[in-house]
Amino acid sequence: MIDWSSSGVLIEAGVRFAPGRTVTLQFLAERGHLLVRGDIVRAAVAAIGPGGLRYRAAVAFDRPTDFSRPREAPHRPGDPVARGRADG
Repeated sequence: MIDWSSSGVLIEAGVRFAPGRTVTLQFLAERGHLLVRGDIVRAAVAAIGPGGLRYRAAVAFDRPTDFSRPREAPHRPGDPVARGRADG
């Protein structure tokens, strides 16, 4: 996770992201976990290295999200789930 706010997140990973796709992100913290639905609004190759390609994507959340309070968000069957840490 590169950056986050109540309205979205910027993530980087070794998997390709598809703009327009709806995802459910799972953030793990000491006080619990948080599932948040959102749409990938942009994606691009972030780096090319010995380990392969790294991709970066911006996800706009379906609704403002309070990261200080773990809660469940609706998850529809078939939605991909990405996992990340939300410490701090």
